[in-house]
Amino acid sequence: MYMLILLPIFIILTILSFLIRGKKIIKRTDTYSYSKKTYLLTKPEHDFYKILESVLDNKYYIFPQTHLSSLLNHEIVGQSWKGALSHIDRKSVDYVICDKKYLSPLLVIELDDASHSRNDRRDRDKEVERMLESSNLPLIRIPYTEISNVEKIKNLINKTIDL
Repeated sequence: MYMLILLPIFIILTILSFLIRGKKIIKRTDTYSYSKKTYLLTKPEHDFYKILESVLDNKYYIFPQTHLSSLLNHEIVGQSWKGALSHIDRKSVDYVICDKKYLSPLLVIELDDASHSRNDRRDRDKEVERMLESSNLPLIRIPYTEISNVEKIKNLINKTIDL
């Protein structure tokens, strides 16, 4: 009697299990299409890159659009490594200045346009500042409206690294 009741339940659960597993397999095999971007940087970012090249006089490498996970080590004893990586994942900075000998990061530069005045962006910027400061990686913020002031930019960079 119990077998007549348990057998259909077992069969239904087995079928459901195969269906659920089948959906996971389909999701893992999804493919996405992509196209190459025409430009890595926006026009203002590219213009500023050229200014940085002239200011740095080929003494350092300039890496634009660098993810924080490439700059910061998240594997710190006493914290969730997965949580720490997730916290910096998908965050990037505009420019990273590195020495030429070891490609060691020396300075981060953020070009602040109008989007940096939004509340959500201000919160993100404060958190990025906190993370960079705690990792001893200096940050300079340059308002977009001041990118033509090459001497000021050079002085700000020179205060941080020896040009």
